[in-house]
This record gives sequence, structure tokens and C-alpha cells, in this order.
Amino acid sequence: MQTEDFHCTQEYKRHMFGLYGSEGSGLSPAVCWPSRETMEEQREWERVFYDGVEDVRDRMDADRRRKEAEEEHARKRWIVQGGRGHEDDQWFV
Repeated sequence: MQTEDFHCTQEYKRHMFGLYGSEGSGLSPAVCWPSRETMEEQREWERVFYDGVEDVRDRMDADRRRKEAEEEHARKRWIVQGGRGHEDDQWFV
């Protein structure tokens, strides 16, 4: 019986091991673990992907501080006006 190319893939072997176990499939449990090359590729991907996380956090913190400053400015302006808002505020009560 001729096997197709997909029968030789690690994903297919993992699937067969999951369905039939080690005795039923005749496979070693080691097929369920990633290869060294796959692990190295994953580490490289994570290093590149998560390298800029600090930049994103810094931008989020800066945006939060900007919004807080705008809210504080609006609150101070409201106090200076004596608690009075814009004339249109009467429609939003």
C-alpha cells in the first residue's frame, strides 16, 4: 500500500497517536513534542514579536496620562466657571 505525503507529516502522526494511542498507532509519544528546529523558530518568533511590547505599554501609559490631563483641565475649567456649563447643557439634564 502506498502512503500519501501527508501520512508522513508530524501533524498526521500526532493525530493518529491521539486517536489510537502508542500501541494502536505504533508511534512513539515523542512525535507529540515539537522538534528542536520548531522550538528554535518559535523562540525567534517570540523574541521578534514581544520585543516591542514595552513600546506599546509606554504608548498606552502616555495616552492614559494625556486623557487624565484633559479631564483634569476640563474639571478645573468647570470650577472656574462656577459650576456652570455651556448653555446647551440644560438639554442634557
